[in-house]
Amino acid sequence: RVPPMVFEMVAKLEQRLQESPDDADGWARLGRAYAVMERTDDALAAYERAYALAPDNVTVLADYAWLLFNRDPGQTTGRVSELYARLYKLDAQNPDALWFLGFAAYQQGEFRKATGFWERLRPHTIRQAGPKIAMTTLATSWHVYPPEGTDLVSSGGEFEPVTRLTRPTLVNQLAESIAYQSTHALGWKVAGFV
Repeated sequence: RVPPMVFEMVAKLEQRLQESPDDADGWARLGRAYAVMERTDDALAAYERAYALAPDNVTVLADYAWLLFNRDPGQTTGRVSELYARLYKLDAQNPDALWFLGFAAYQQGEFRKATGFWERLRPHTIRQAGPKIAMTTLATSWHVYPPEGTDLVSSGGEFEPVTRLTRPTLVNQLAESIAYQSTHALGWKVAGFV
């Protein structure tokens, strides 16, 4: 449930943006607020405005693409693909862009291309704690090769989630989803990283 004061703050931000419609950061804040309030259409419209005003702002672009992707997670073509391609062009190490572009390539049967993106994602998805290794992946049949000198922990056992970032990302969402599914539903076998 959203506290009443949030509605007041959003109303003030909406009023301010009517007076200063060229404030990209304001539109991005409004998009985040709408997303929290589960007003997805309004959030997308606010992010589209922020993106139009600041097309090189990586944070705005990542948030906008993430929200658009989560509206229809099976869709990896069209506008969402354009946004992630732009994000990748601006920041070739962005974990959301690497994950999405790998996922899109995987869906199109381009497994080597997917692997290439996901290999670069590895530093963002694996956390080593002594001899244990925690990892995330998207499919049930991936084979994972841990760095030398580490023992592999089966995903059917304990899962150490990726450290949370300041905003929800595809990587975080994927890690949490896989952790749950691997230990509760699918019993995924993890033998190494792609």
